[in-house]
Amino acid sequence: MRALFFCVVSNKLNMRGYRNRRCEKSDFEVVKGKIRPKRNSWFYNNMLRYMLERVTQECAHWTYRAYGEKLPLKVVMSARKGFSYSQTKAYLRKISVRKHDKSYFNNRNWIDWSMIDISGLEDRRSKTEPGLQVADCVASSVFRALDASWFGDSQPTLIRGISEKFAKSSGTCKDYGFKLLPDGFKGPVSQDQSEAFKLVGYKIPSIAGEAP
Repeated sequence: MRALFFCVVSNKLNMRGYRNRRCEKSDFEVVKGKIRPKRNSWFYNNMLRYMLERVTQECAHWTYRAYGEKLPLKVVMSARKGFSYSQTKAYLRKISVRKHDKSYFNNRNWIDWSMIDISGLEDRRSKTEPGLQVADCVASSVFRALDASWFGDSQPTLIRGISEKFAKSSGTCKDYGFKLLPDGFKGPVSQDQSEAFKLVGYKIPSIAGEAP
């Protein structure tokens, strides 16, 4: 059985200075004079789009190579309180029929829609689904390798053990099996974080005494 990992990573530091005003209009509302996030999942849905762009292309390649045809994959998401899965399905249906040319912002990849059944997307509790447990372990390892604790330390060894399992394109997992958003992140990062990023193809120099 062939098993590969995909990871899409973003946090407050590498989003600093970045704004998408169109998304902001959808994500925030004013209640009693205060701005607060709406109860929707636009940010996570957009992250899912990046994930599916890569996963569907990779699975299409390998299933065709192994079976002579493209076999659709099953999408199972971890049940998360406050997350609207019906909204996620609606989002996927919307972008599946909306077409943009290559000049459109961030339109370098695409989802192979023949590989997924949007209506068949499921959400389950991690404790009942071994695949979700594996995904949770990978996500936890990446988080602890890249995100500094209250004490300013991170653990690059946690990503070293799984770095070879991230899907690769042209010999590297950078921007494919492992995607950092937005593009062009330059730090600052600690030495440990710099080492962790290097393991997944990103050359981000460390700055002494500084960490996210």
